[in-house]
Amino acid sequence: MISKDRIFSTEIVSLKKLNKFSFRIPTYQRPYVWGDEQLKKLLDDFYNAFTTAPDQEYYIGTFLTRDQGLEAELIDGQQRFTTLWLISFVISRLCPESSISNFLLNNDELRLGFEIREEVKDFLVSLLEEDELSKKVYDQEFIDDNPYLQNIAKGLVFINGFINHKVPPEQTNEFGDFIFRQVHLIKNTTPDNTDLNKLFSTVNSAGVQLEQTDIVKANLLNLIDEKVKYGKIWEACENMNNFFERNVRLSFPSTDWNIVDFKKYYEFDGSIFRYESTNKNGINSDDTLIIIEDVNMNDISDYQHPTKNILGEKDRKSEEIYCRSIINFGQLLIHTYRLHL
Repeated sequence: MISKDRIFSTEIVSLKKLNKFSFRIPTYQRPYVWGDEQLKKLLDDFYNAFTTAPDQEYYIGTFLTRDQGLEAELIDGQQRFTTLWLISFVISRLCPESSISNFLLNNDELRLGFEIREEVKDFLVSLLEEDELSKKVYDQEFIDDNPYLQNIAKGLVFINGFINHKVPPEQTNEFGDFIFRQVHLIKNTTPDNTDLNKLFSTVNSAGVQLEQTDIVKANLLNLIDEKVKYGKIWEACENMNNFFERNVRLSFPSTDWNIVDFKKYYEFDGSIFRYESTNKNGINSDDTLIIIEDVNMNDISDYQHPTKNILGEKDRKSEEIYCRSIINFGQLLIHTYRLHL
């Protein structure tokens, strides 16, 4: 017979029922990656369910958490939860009286917490500080320099466009209420004594796009205090199929690159390599602001995988130069560990 303290608990929940919880996205989770196709399918499904059976429950899948009181660590489901937050934000700004606005905050704090993605947290907080969607602003250059924000910014644009074009204004309030009350998920919660190493590996093999190095990263960062700094250093090193300098520029966008020469890359200097935004809220002066409603999806630069065009190296743009490491990051870690021993 299985002991009760080894049984996963399962319950059916709505966003309304989750209102007492805050959710923490742990270090091993990848950045937000949902694009137009996933967003359109989810929003179409929501709207079709709303127009055909507004009083019936609509189920969108499962998620897995490790609960510590009223804070839940999202082991699986962060892409969906981030999307639900973005939908809640757009509807709440178009129709503030909609009950879905309650999903944005918990006790005046952002409902979604990020262990090492401070720029994402700052971005979401900055969105909440304006009163109207037409005033939602963000510095385009900062978004371009922070790849973790690009898909979130695109998602906001797409969701806003979808609701404005497909949902009649007189239905927006009720549509938000429907998502808040009638959209349901199955919440699976791990028992307290769960071996998270084994759980991460099992979830990973079931389809969550985690690398083994992500699990190593999560365990290491859990042992230290400066999670954000060392998370950024890790990210600068882990993409072995890109130039190291380019990785460093993406991970530490606030660095003054005019003072960085080749020797500065030999070791990390926190006074030189800076990752925080110059403005706590990520908002600069009015002449550098853009309105999210007016952003064209094509105007937000993409970090595409290198393509093999028939061009000489002199004709290529710097971001298109192709490179490939002779070993992967996992192998590098193994060699490093052997040297350490």
